[in-house]
Amino acid sequence: KHDEWVLSHIGVWVSNYGAFGVFGASVIEEVISIIPSALVQLGGGFFILGGMTVSVGAIWKLVCIVALPAAIGVTVGSFVFYVIGYWGGEGFLHRFGKYIGVYWGDGVALQERLEKSKWDDVVFFAARAFPLLPSVILAIFAGVVRMSLIRYSLLTIGGVFIRATILGAIGWQLGSAYESYAGYIDKIETVG
Repeated sequence: KHDEWVLSHIGVWVSNYGAFGVFGASVIEEVISIIPSALVQLGGGFFILGGMTVSVGAIWKLVCIVALPAAIGVTVGSFVFYVIGYWGGEGFLHRFGKYIGVYWGDGVALQERLEKSKWDDVVFFAARAFPLLPSVILAIFAGVVRMSLIRYSLLTIGGVFIRATILGAIGWQLGSAYESYAGYIDKIETVG
């Protein structure tokens, strides 16, 4: 029932407001962690491109009306958790981490993995592009390790852009079956 309610609201936002609807829904889904993150991007592809044949114009719409607004919206929404990680860090996570599903140990483990590699920007970018870790963990982690806001924003926009393009295309091509895929992707993210 919850996903159906979210889905109907995403459909209204995206259908009525296009790119602004995708942006707004992306901000909200990023801030409210219980909304499956893939629903907006898959829904954007379905509601905006549903029924269109593959063409340059349709791909342009996918990029400009679904993927780019979703990437910017997720980035803007994630600033809430970036700031929490930046200013609250360890103390905040010990006190409130259980409510958002992020614990101090998660950030420490991720930081240790990235410190062993000179590829930390690539790993962060890939984690944004492919839903292996919940978005909240990445945003808080970036704040805790004091990643510059510009670097964080560019890596997040780039990674989410790739993800939103892929998910938007899946929503477009698979039609209404995207809801089940959104649940599957959300489970992968949760396990990650």
